[in-house]
Amino acid sequence: HSSFSCEWKPTNPDTTSLFDHMYQLEGIPTIRVITDMDLYYKNSLKEEYQPAEVLITDPAGEEIINTMARIRTRGNVRKKVCGVPPAKIDFSKEDLTEAGFLKLDDLKFVFPCGRSKLDQERLYREYLIYTIYELISEHAIHAALVRIELEGATKVEYDFTGFVVEDEEEYERRKNATIIEEGKITYGGIERESFLKMTFFQYMIANTDWGVSTKHNLEIVKLNDEQLVLALPYDYDFSGFVGHNYAEPNDQLPIKSVHQRYYFPYEISLDEFDSMVVYYKSMQPAIIEKINNATYLKEKTRKACADYLMEFFELLDKPKRLKKSIIRKVR
Repeated sequence: HSSFSCEWKPTNPDTTSLFDHMYQLEGIPTIRVITDMDLYYKNSLKEEYQPAEVLITDPAGEEIINTMARIRTRGNVRKKVCGVPPAKIDFSKEDLTEAGFLKLDDLKFVFPCGRSKLDQERLYREYLIYTIYELISEHAIHAALVRIELEGATKVEYDFTGFVVEDEEEYERRKNATIIEEGKITYGGIERESFLKMTFFQYMIANTDWGVSTKHNLEIVKLNDEQLVLALPYDYDFSGFVGHNYAEPNDQLPIKSVHQRYYFPYEISLDEFDSMVVYYKSMQPAIIEKINNATYLKEKTRKACADYLMEFFELLDKPKRLKKSIIRKVR
């Protein structure tokens, strides 16, 4: 195949990273990756970088960046069970600067797990969760849909829609924040209201694949003007809302299926419980509207997503029943 030309259209170098630029686009950009696909599959468990040609175009077909980069697999479970392991692409800082972007050089991708239409719908469902959490928290981690063409030496092997997830450095810059990598975190050190919103959110989407002390699927974030830290969720492929075949609850939990909602036994007071019921009832119209407007999903899937969350909203109307599931110990 011919290599790409090197004509770049600079954007504002002071403010925009490549990820931000893609996130802010109206419509879905396309990323074309040419690499040794056989090697990519072979090395899927090793997470070793290999060279790739990368061309990103905006929805109108205008070039955003066109360069040599490096690609490797990522994702704990998905790289073992999925037909196409998720990817991380590492750009050269010089190439990004030349293209008019900040030097934030990593893009983290999530792909459909396989080639079926169902796999594509499940990917869209997971992306939808990120957009719903943006309604819940102004500090949410961003994600953006991208059309992906993965090309080997001779042919396009995959052509589907995935999404790119904001990585740690991106987030730190955008929010003027520090992500806490080291040290032990207890739930008492997390800003209370955001913690409660996050735990009810995980309950709403039936996700138990997260943990505070292990920082599992949570970014622990210190905003520079706040005393306490926030716990921001990501990675929802084990949620009942997404419904992957490979998703199973941890065998330490008293549930048999990821579709069973379970609230971890964190201490929560009656007042806190009541305030979350009021809050999530107030958010119901916006959340359902977000689902109904997710036109990338089939109409049938949108209805299934809304129905799935309506089970949670109906529980809010029966707080006595819900209380039994959530309040184990009252402070």
